[in-house]
Amino acid sequence: MSQRKLGIALVGTLLLSVLPVSVAIALYTTSTSNTSQQSIGTASWSASAGVDSTTAPTGSAYGPITPSNASSCSAYTKTTDGPFSGPGKDKVNLTSITNLVVGMTVTGTGITNSGTNTISNINVGRLEITLSSGPNTSTSGTQLLFNSGVCTYDQYLSINNRGVTDMNSFTLITTSTSTSGKSIALQACTGGTWNETTDLCSGTISTLTTTIGSGTGANSPQSSHISISIAQGGNLRLRALSTQSGASLTVGIQVARANLRASASTNN
Repeated sequence: MSQRKLGIALVGTLLLSVLPVSVAIALYTTSTSNTSQQSIGTASWSASAGVDSTTAPTGSAYGPITPSNASSCSAYTKTTDGPFSGPGKDKVNLTSITNLVVGMTVTGTGITNSGTNTISNINVGRLEITLSSGPNTSTSGTQLLFNSGVCTYDQYLSINNRGVTDMNSFTLITTSTSTSGKSIALQACTGGTWNETTDLCSGTISTLTTTIGSGTGANSPQSSHISISIAQGGNLRLRALSTQSGASLTVGIQVARANLRASASTNN
């Protein structure tokens, strides 16, 4: 073989020796929001919150969620017959006081500490109640909700894994849309399933996060890492629970590569 041909052969050998034999392809990028989907080639995945496991998400978060299914208490709606009065703006006349008793909580527009304020006195002859705190600014014709016992308000939602691999964990991004300091807890039924008619869990009820409104309207998103796995194509059913009527929030999902089952590699 001539020197020129030998040199070409050696160069070719050297070039082949530095080329990789196989290439590992990362199937998943780092994160996803409620509606974005990450993909390389045919591998794709997404995670979202929604009313159920089949409804496609819209926007960057699901909500606002306002638990409204009341249970564990008796609730009565009454109408004010004039504005609040008295030194502390704590007295008001109602069109009816039937079924009202001292200690009931009151919820409504213009009520200080709405949802936790309570009846401290009832004047039957004047159809007048006194609340435990003020000042209250409700005017005539305002509807107020009175509750006895411990009222709970709930609504169910799903965290859906629409991707091609299992999720080992995820991050909940919750933002309160309440401006009066009301709170909502998101709960899972660990080791069992929810009966959404009776609100019973066949396993153990676990509170994943509690989101509280700031009371000023300037509510910041709250991040909570949840170490619960969701299989490919599966969903996790959660209960949004509040003891205060009118509490609300939005829910978004973030998933990082570390939250996924170990990704696969392919050879070329």
